[in-house]
Parts: sequence; structure tokens; C-alpha cells
Amino acid sequence: MRDSFKRGIAYTFLAQLIGVVLLFAAFAIAARLVSEADLGTFVLLFVAAQFLAIVADAGMTSTIVRFLSAEKKEQEEVASTALGFSLIVAAALSVVVYFVGALLFPVLGLGVLKEQTATVSLLFFFQYHLGRISAFLQGLHLYRRYAYVQVLGPAIRLLLIILLVGFLAMGLEGLIMAAIVSSFVSCLLAYVMMPWRLVPALDRGVLKRLLFFGIPLHINAFLAFIFERADTVLLGAMAGPVSVATYEVAYKLPNQVKGFFGAFIAIFFPHVSTYYVKGDPERAEVLLRKCLRLVSFGGALGTLAAVLYHREIISLIFSSKYASGGQVFAVLMLGVSIGLCNWLMATALIASGRSKATLSTTVPEAAINVGLNLLLIPRWGILGAALASSVSRTAVNPIFLFFLKKDRLNTMGSYSRSFLCLGLACLMLLMPGSFGIWRDGATVMVFLLLVPLVKALDVSDIRAILSLLTPSRHEPVSPMGYTTEP
Repeated sequence: MRDSFKRGIAYTFLAQLIGVVLLFAAFAIAARLVSEADLGTFVLLFVAAQFLAIVADAGMTSTIVRFLSAEKKEQEEVASTALGFSLIVAAALSVVVYFVGALLFPVLGLGVLKEQTATVSLLFFFQYHLGRISAFLQGLHLYRRYAYVQVLGPAIRLLLIILLVGFLAMGLEGLIMAAIVSSFVSCLLAYVMMPWRLVPALDRGVLKRLLFFGIPLHINAFLAFIFERADTVLLGAMAGPVSVATYEVAYKLPNQVKGFFGAFIAIFFPHVSTYYVKGDPERAEVLLRKCLRLVSFGGALGTLAAVLYHREIISLIFSSKYASGGQVFAVLMLGVSIGLCNWLMATALIASGRSKATLSTTVPEAAINVGLNLLLIPRWGILGAALASSVSRTAVNPIFLFFLKKDRLNTMGSYSRSFLCLGLACLMLLMPGSFGIWRDGATVMVFLLLVPLVKALDVSDIRAILSLLTPSRHEPVSPMGYTTEP
């Protein structure tokens, strides 16, 4: 069991990393090949499809993984019922969107999607089912097959974008076709890889248990999505697709950092869960502190690079036409860095059995984010959206600290020092601009000197992270609570 679990972590970890890189490459190429308006329209289409998938999910993604892992005797009944329910919900919602979307989108200020209702329906249908069937593989511990699906879809999308958009110059239509075809092929592959013939059914008893378990998770996931994507939708409604494209480019690099971190969470979560199951919260606290120190240091360093070289980074990766989003990139990088610390603390809370505590953060986080977006976007555009995202993440950080302190986990000093070093180093930027490269070099030097001085990072922190990747043979890892970020 231990070796199987370790291999599962390895497959999942590598698949997520490769998938993140491929999707990032696909987006970067698309940003260079299509106009800002077409890229912004595609982003809005994809966000609309993702929103529908979240609405229809009912917490099934995580619930399927949990039930298939825990209930060996009813795996076929659980999978068939989940598939039957998903097909009914997806078909019904697709029809509604197809017929009502043309009337609804203009009301929401998204008139650019009025002629794309069929596209939204197809994207939603395949993205939604890809999540369901991938969860089947994950819950059955078919990690290698799960990894193939996670890598194949992004790889096909990248190749199709190069062919359809790069060589055939199909623009927005090429982007849409690449997304739909790659999702369809991934769904088909996942279905074929199931260990038995998967036939949809509806067992009322099984469905009732799935929904009862999944609804609280659904509420949390829905609020998290509102937080993540409210800025994009509101920008589309208030400022148009060009602003959406610039904002998405600025957000892409911080979002990729989150993708890589999601692969790390897949390793951190089962380890810290094991410590709680064994009644050893002290080791969980030590591990959390060390991970927080390393993550906050990496986030602060990345934010510093974004502050100093934002225009150069954006121009190099996505082209100079998006250079105006450089400052937005720096603000979002700071917000994501704080968000990663929040994510790590939320994972520790869930591992300790306090999953409902996360609702105490997602509700105010989503509310603050939407409110600030409505207030700041009309005044500052994409910069206002970035500020709303970063401020809302920072505002809920004390709530995580409060719940962790109730669990006797005092983590404040574990990560605040790196952000303190970042703030002090950025004071160097107040020097006159004529200092040029010397000012930037001095800023980096001050940051690197302050980190060891205030003990923001220790060599033992790095060793602790490496130990997660290579668990000791004398310390088996329990498969309880294994999950990955969708």
C-alpha cells in the first residue's frame, strides 16, 4: 500500500507539473498569434464554461474520489450513479444555456458571447465530464492512467493551437476548436481507461449519500470560483474583452505558480493528515511552519522579480503588446504569494478535521473581492481588479491564523518575515530613477541580506520539503485524506 501510494503521488505530481507547463505554453503562443480582442473573448468563453461546470458539480469531484477510495464494495454503483447524475445535469444545463444564453449574456454585459452560446455549451459539457471521469480514475487509485489523461489534454491543445492558429490562421475559431477537441479526446481516453464498462445509472440511495456529502464541498468550491473569476467577468462587462486579455496575461504567470503549488499540496496534504491521524499535532505544526517559511520566501522573491522587471517579463513571454499589464502582474504576484500561504494553512485545517472552518474564509474573501471589484474597476480598470484580488487574500489571512491558533498552531512568525524583508527592500525603489540598474541591484541585495538576518528561512526548511518528496522507508504514509487540487 505504501509503495503504491508513493508511486501515485509521483505520477500525480509529475502529471500536474507537465500539464501546467503545456497549458502555459499554449496560452503564451495563443497570446502572440491572436488579437487582444479574440484572446479576451476566448477567456470569457472559457470562464463561462468553468462557471457552469462549478454550478453543476454539486461537490461531486471530491466526493467521487472519497467514496471510490473508501467503499470498495460499491465502486461500480457509485461510479454509475455519479455518471448518470452528471449526464442528466450536463445535458439539461447545456440545453438551457443554448436557448437562454443569447438573451442572458447581453443583460450581464457580456454581449460578446451572444453568438457563442453553442460554444459555451460544448466547452462546459466536455470540461464537466472530464472532471467527473478523471475523478473516477483518481478514486480508484489508477494514478498512472490519471496522469496520462492529465498530460494528453494539454499536449493536444498545444499542438492544435500551433496547427490551427499558427499555420492555418483560424484565430478565435482555432482556439475554440483546440479547446473542445482536446477536452473531448481526454474524456474519451479517461472513459476507455476505466477498469470496467461504465454504464450510467441512478441509484437513489447512493445519489442521496453522494449529494449529502458533496453539497458543503460544493458551496466552498463555488465561493472559491467566485473569488477567482469575478474579476474577469466584471472586467468583461465593464471594460470589454481587450482588458480581459491584458489582465489574463498578467495573471497567467502567478496562476502557473498556483498550478505548481497544487502539485506540492498533493504531497503535503497526506503527510500532514497522517500526523493528525497518529495523534502527533506537534510534527504537523513543525512541518507547516517550515513549509510556510519556504513558500513565503519563494513568493516574496517572485514578487520582487515582478516588481523590478514586470515589463520585461511580460514582453519576453507574451509579446510587448501586453506590456501595459506589467504593474498588474506585480500586484497579482503579491496577492498569489499571500494566497499560497492561505492555501497551505487551509490544507492543514482540513487535515486536522476542521474542514468547515474554510467556509469562514471563503465567504468573506469572495464578498470582499466582488465588492472591491465593483468599486475599483470603474476607476482603475485592470489595476483595480488586481488590487481587489490581493487585498481580499490579505484580509482573510488573520482568519486562518485565528483557527490555527485554536488548534495550538502558532504560525505567524513562520512566513511574515519574508514579506517584511520584501517591504523593506522595496524602500530602495524610492531612490531617484537615474540610479537605474544600480537601484534594482541594491533592492535585490537588501532583500537577500535581510532574509538570513531576520531568520526568514533556514536550511532545515529546505530539507523538510525535500523529505516530503522522498518519504522515509521507516515512516509509511497513510493514504487517508489523499486528494489533489482540481
